[in-house]
Amino acid sequence: MQLLKVFNKLKHYNNYTVYKNSSVYEALISMAKSNLDVILVLDDNDDTVGIFTHNDYTRGVLLNTSHSIDTHIQEVMSANICSVGPYMTLEECLDIFINHNITYAPILDHKKCIGLLAIGEISQLINEEREFLIDQLNKYICGDPFAKPLVLTRNTQRQKKYSY
Repeated sequence: MQLLKVFNKLKHYNNYTVYKNSSVYEALISMAKSNLDVILVLDDNDDTVGIFTHNDYTRGVLLNTSHSIDTHIQEVMSANICSVGPYMTLEECLDIFINHNITYAPILDHKKCIGLLAIGEISQLINEEREFLIDQLNKYICGDPFAKPLVLTRNTQRQKKYSY
């Protein structure tokens, strides 16, 4: 399934961005309002130039005994970001997340952010896709498109492994 097909289910980026000259404090306020652990950082052309997480705050501000009001986001953000494209499959996105050990990635289309993707959303969408496929296969096996699908039970008796 392509990412674009499920884009309407994903979080849109409008509330999840700050500009690179914003203070860390402003970013933390936006993150708290959005109930997220991450915020995307934009330059003056609205291109995504970085990502800011709670880990960046801990390492860049707290451990350096800096103040979040005086520190600019561009000083502590992660500039090397991994992104996904709108025409990638969920499996391709999952590979990027796993190979780069990330939990969030912006969805970029020609350097413009059109969304924010979390690894939890990928897992949920892949599970929904698999559940749909299993349901369709069960209906096919039963030979009736209106048949009740097979349900696997936890019964240990071998003869009652499947229930209808």
